[in-house]
Amino acid sequence: MQALADYLNLDWTRLRRRCAELGDHGLVGIAEFRSRPLCLDGVDRACRFVGSLP
Repeated sequence: MQALADYLNLDWTRLRRRCAELGDHGLVGIAEFRSRPLCLDGVDRACRFVGSLP
């Protein structure tokens, strides 16, 4: 993940912090799908995972 962030020229520390914040708050208030079978739980879980990386 850190190599990908470096490749994309993203600040790893800031990326981790923002992912942790998004995972804690949730993306439901930011993005909504029109299709009910889809949900953002997986995205929230992925953000929390990236935020927990060293």
